[in-house]
Amino acid sequence: IFIRKREKTKSVFKIFLRSFIVFCIFAGIASVKFHFDGKAWIVKKHQEFEQRNKTQADYIANINDKIKKDPNNAVLLTNRGKYNVSRFHKHKEAILDYEMAISLDPGYVKAYQELGYVLMVEKRFDDAIVLYKGILKKAELQTIKLSQQEKDFFLRSIKDYEKYKVQ
Repeated sequence: IFIRKREKTKSVFKIFLRSFIVFCIFAGIASVKFHFDGKAWIVKKHQEFEQRNKTQADYIANINDKIKKDPNNAVLLTNRGKYNVSRFHKHKEAILDYEMAISLDPGYVKAYQELGYVLMVEKRFDDAIVLYKGILKKAELQTIKLSQQEKDFFLRSIKDYEKYKVQ
């Protein structure tokens, strides 16, 4: 009895799909593709996942190789930190990369911005506010150059973080 119900369900499903395809063709939807074989879809998704992981591993390996060749490059350290945050959610490693980038090049503003963002994600609002106020003070003393857009970013972020801190 169970087998017959299952066969009935499959045939009803196939009839539904066929009628849906006919509807789509008449409705003008082009290139409607259905895969009746679930295994093919799963294999395809698994291959895409493996390729994406391989690409990410290659990217990190490439950045690490470049950092080994040029360990004093603040831009590379900042890029590795951004990738660690966005892809792997490794905030502590990213913070170390940003701090190293800032120590190597105190004038590289992007490292300050990214570090403040990660501190905010880690709910360390006080640290982010101190960092941003510190860079604005450095700009006032003209030890670092900031564009007006960057100044506005830091001021706006300080206001936002103070709101988050209160909540």
